[in-house]
Amino acid sequence: MSLKQAVEFYRQAIEIDPNYALAYSGLAETYVLFSTYFTSSATGSMPQARAAAQRALQLDESLAEAHTALAEYRSLFEYDWEGSEREFRRAIELNPNYATANQWLGSDNLVLRKRFDEAFASLKRAEELDPLSPVISMNRSLVPLYERRYDEAVVQLNRTLAIEPNFPPALFFLGMTYHFKGMYPEAIASYKKSVELDINPVARGYMALSLAKSGHPEEAEKMLGELEAGSAKGYVPPYAFALCYLGLNDKENAFVWLEKQVEERSLLAGSYAVAPELDELRGDLRFKAMLKRMNLPE
Repeated sequence: MSLKQAVEFYRQAIEIDPNYALAYSGLAETYVLFSTYFTSSATGSMPQARAAAQRALQLDESLAEAHTALAEYRSLFEYDWEGSEREFRRAIELNPNYATANQWLGSDNLVLRKRFDEAFASLKRAEELDPLSPVISMNRSLVPLYERRYDEAVVQLNRTLAIEPNFPPALFFLGMTYHFKGMYPEAIASYKKSVELDINPVARGYMALSLAKSGHPEEAEKMLGELEAGSAKGYVPPYAFALCYLGLNDKENAFVWLEKQVEERSLLAGSYAVAPELDELRGDLRFKAMLKRMNLPE
């Protein structure tokens, strides 16, 4: 089922019962995922997420799901990390067994703020609550990945793939981890498999980065052209273009697209403080300014 289909079903439920709080919270939790899974830009979906979450809480303040959706909105759209954390903590207080609240607190708030130990604990709790969830298992790899402990990240991602061998996001993150280990052929192969299973423009951007770094700039340029053509047909996040230009050692254009992603918001921009591929830019005052605008640590 696609996210857009989920929205339609939640809307049908609301038409039948306009006071069905759970339907509003489900709608909110769906909308906050739109930009994460490249269904639309955050500016095109996050306001709807906020409205649905707020309506759910008007109807029933005790809904952990609605607080969770609002927390995700506050972190990934408002860059209000402290306000987001309060909402996540409130959700967990209301329902300590809600795996998604524990998961998103770890993966979409704490780890992005370099609070790695707390993020690990939160993600571990989520996995205890839902041990067969491939997305939770995959997100546990974020802590070692962002702490530059790549071998540990590979081990965790292989555990995820043991749960679901054809899970595209895990293949995508495995490609990223191989890239940071300098294993470019393995990275490219993992990205390709991920894209074959699920069209992911950002994975194509990372693939271009690996191609360029491994001595194939002409193939990276070709992929940049394909992304430009694809943007005329569907949503392509600015970050995908930034990755291409980083690979081609065109930092000026990379900064242009990184700025566009900040303006557009989403999890991609929220990861700037920890993303290893951006390490070469961290000494640049322009990059420091972006982090400050997003209330992220250097």
